[in-house]
Parts: sequence; C-alpha cells; structure tokens
Amino acid sequence: MNNKKIAILFSTIAILFVSVLYLLYLNFQKPALPIACTLDAKICPDGSAVGRIGPSCQFQPCPVTSAAPNPTSNQNSNWKIYKNSLYEFRYPDNLKLDENNLLPTISHSIPYKNNGGCDMSGLAPTLNNLTDFKVTFDIKPANFYPYSTSEGQVTFGNLTGKYYTNGVEGCGQIEYYFPLDNKTLVVKKTLIQALEFSSQADSIIKLPDVISPAKSKEIFSQILSTFKYTPNDSADGYKAYSNNQFGISFNYPENYSLSENSPNDNNHSYYISVMSPIDMTNRKGYELQNGELKVEFWISSKTTNQSLSSYFDEQVKQTNLDQAGIGAKVLSAKDLTIAGIPAKSLTWQGLGQGTNYYLFYKNNIITINQFPAVTTLQADFNKILSSIKFTP
Repeated sequence: MNNKKIAILFSTIAILFVSVLYLLYLNFQKPALPIACTLDAKICPDGSAVGRIGPSCQFQPCPVTSAAPNPTSNQNSNWKIYKNSLYEFRYPDNLKLDENNLLPTISHSIPYKNNGGCDMSGLAPTLNNLTDFKVTFDIKPANFYPYSTSEGQVTFGNLTGKYYTNGVEGCGQIEYYFPLDNKTLVVKKTLIQALEFSSQADSIIKLPDVISPAKSKEIFSQILSTFKYTPNDSADGYKAYSNNQFGISFNYPENYSLSENSPNDNNHSYYISVMSPIDMTNRKGYELQNGELKVEFWISSKTTNQSLSSYFDEQVKQTNLDQAGIGAKVLSAKDLTIAGIPAKSLTWQGLGQGTNYYLFYKNNIITINQFPAVTTLQADFNKILSSIKFTP
C-alpha cells in the first residue's frame, strides 16, 4: 500500500470519528422538556404571594422585608390611638376598631356583594360588604409560639419576630409572634382571598375606597411601627381611647369592651360604644340591668346655627314623642359642663331608662348616652365622663 492510499484511509477514519463526536454532541444538547410546577402559592410576610419555578419547583424567594420607618407626626397626626394597660398603637381614621377585653380588632370594609372570604363551594350566603383589611392583636405568655417551624423573621419599627402562614390559597391568616419583655405579642392579619386569589380581583381593586393589597401592606407596616409596649403606664385599671378626627379622648375600665362605626348611607353619625361585661344567663330581653353599663358616643355634624338650648328643647320634645304610648316621661333635665364645655342632660324612663348628655364642639353635635340611668356602676360612668378631653 503506497503512501497515497494510506493518507486516504486515515483521512476517512478521521472524518468518521469527527462525525461520531458531532452526533454525540447534538444528542446531549437536546433542549430539556418544560417542567410543569403546581400552581399553589406561598404567602410572604409582607402579604404578597410567590409561586413555584423550575427546574426543582421551589417557591421563588419572598421580597426582602426590612424594618419599616416609624411614621412621622405628620403622617399619622389624624390617626386614632388605642391604648390599654399593656400597650398602645395608632391606626388610620378610616379603620374600625372592635374590642373584647384585651383583644382589639381593626378592620375596613366596602359595599360589595360576595360569598365570603373563603367560599370554595359557591354555596355560602351573599354578604353585602367585603372586608378588605382585618388585623387582630393578642397578648400571650413569654416565648409563646404554637408551631414547630417558622417561615422567617420580620421587623416592623421596634418589633422583631417570626411569622407563620396559617392557611392556603388566600384563605386563613398570617400570624406574627413578637417577643416583648415578659410577654408575646401575637398579631394576625387576615388573608383577603377576593383581592389576590380570585378572577374578580382586578375589578374589585378599582372600586372606590377599597384597600388594595399594596396599600394593605403599607398600612399594616405603619400600624405595627407605632406599637409601644407600656405595661407600667396603666391608669388604675383603665384603658385609653383617642380620636384625633373629632378631637376627643377618654378612659374606660380595663374589663369593658369598645366598638366604633363610621358613618354610612343610613347613619351620618360616628358611633363609639363602651360596655361593661354582660351576663346573658337567664336574661329576658336585652334591656340592661342594674349592675351593667353601656356608654354611647354619637358624633354628627352641626348643620345650622341653632343654639344648644333650642337643640336640647327639641330633644326633650322628641323623647316624649318617641316614648308616647308606653307610659314614658322625662324625669329630669340639668345644665352641666363636660371637659369645660357647656352641656345639658335629660334622664328619661319608658321602655328602659337612660340619661342623655348633649354638647356642641367644633361644629359637631356630641351626644353621650348612659344605659341604664340607675346602676351600681355609676362610679365607672362618672370616671369615663370626667376623663373626657377635647383637643383643638
């Protein structure tokens, strides 16, 4: 075999070898088939949701939650103040507070027909209002944490703790656990399924006055950033309420419950109610009994230049008309001052009994109702009345 044939043979072998290598390369470079991950979501500490991504279908990382700046005095100057014997915080004027003992809940709702936050069957009764923000506060013993794992650490102002999502698919709540000196603060933020996990979410967010998920995170962060643990600031077992919108504050007993409601289409008055513990055992009807106490504050706009005296005369006449036919009558009428402001009171008896107090302040009519008019808790009412303060 001459040299020419040998060269041709080696060239052929080399070409075949390179071709095999190229085919092997192409085989290993085939694009991987797309991976289908489940569509469940993980709720992050700021309330946002993240999904799973390939190739391992792990949840995407949550946004970094840093310490929220403390709101400046200008930011929350019109915010209301909740204070009890252990802690205090501020919350926006458009939120409603309901309280049972030391368990305050702040919430917000809008008119919107829906079947509830977590209706999977579509069989739940229709509700006229949608709750778009709800947060509850509770105090537990030191080191309280009911879960074996946590989802991470969060910081809001002076509070640093861990959180756990108790729910799935937008149903349930995010629970936060913050250690205090010798207690644990538990804050639970309700997940609003309709705003983040429903096909109507985009249209609901466009409704007037709705608190969007982004705004909800901002408000929640700012509220927690105003939290102060004040176990030594209690005033002889009394809690404090302050409403900067109307410039009114007062103290009320630690074991009483407080609730408030903003005006709506049917009621143009702002309503605050403080009530003593009520024993419903063997009760007949809902009339308050001796040994019980309910104090109501009604605040409405003063639309005319009417004097307090003429307004009071109208209330006396209206009371007699309202109670006509049931043997009712006005028992007494008095002049007095409340927080240095002239006021009038009338005590009536009919289907129940009570005392109403009337005063004008900053173009508002303030009515304070005491039920019943005669009670062994009169000292509690007197303290509430004497603690009222008005600010410019």
